[in-house]
Amino acid sequence: MTDDLAAIEAVLQTYFDGLHEGSVDKLGAVFHETADLRSVAADGALAVLTRAAWFEGVKSRPSPKSRDLARHDWIVTIDRSGPATACAALCAKSGPFRNGHGGPRMCRRHQGNHRIGCTGVA
Repeated sequence: MTDDLAAIEAVLQTYFDGLHEGSVDKLGAVFHETADLRSVAADGALAVLTRAAWFEGVKSRPSPKSRDLARHDWIVTIDRSGPATACAALCAKSGPFRNGHGGPRMCRRHQGNHRIGCTGVA
């Protein structure tokens, strides 16, 4: 069980590294091919961003690392809801921004590897 938790933490660390470095390769290694990002707009509308669209956005912007922005990311909690599923609450911020990527990330073990399958961005 400890090894399983370490594997989940490693996936999440790769996610943090990919965000900070703007590395679609790292993000692609941990995000399931059908993953998407979901958020609720101020008007209450649900916004769904596909993995491909999100990766295009990551590629088209300067990375926080390239702008020499300070990195503030951590795992708030990991809830292992079953032998092959976990939900993690994270915080990832760069530079002076108060708002960062937060909310749950759902990890699922598939063929022995953990991958992020969906994410809700607060």
